[in-house]
Amino acid sequence: MNKKPIVNAILIVLSLLMVGTMALQFAPGGTQTITQMVQGEQGTPAIKVNGQTITAEELREIQTNNPSPFAGQARPWMTTSAPC
Repeated sequence: MNKKPIVNAILIVLSLLMVGTMALQFAPGGTQTITQMVQGEQGTPAIKVNGQTITAEELREIQTNNPSPFAGQARPWMTTSAPC
């Protein structure tokens, strides 16, 4: 009995499963279920810092109201003219 078609079918199925799982792994959102990916994200994104929950809106407000302390400093490595 020739087992070549059976082996080919198994290899094709395994390769399709591998490609599918790689696509899910690199999909945005990390480890979400397929149902969550189809329905989309729900709720406000938030992180916990020292036990306090900070939402994305609060973080955006903090970033806009507090300018960078490095905003006025020159960056010598970013200049266009370099010494020869």
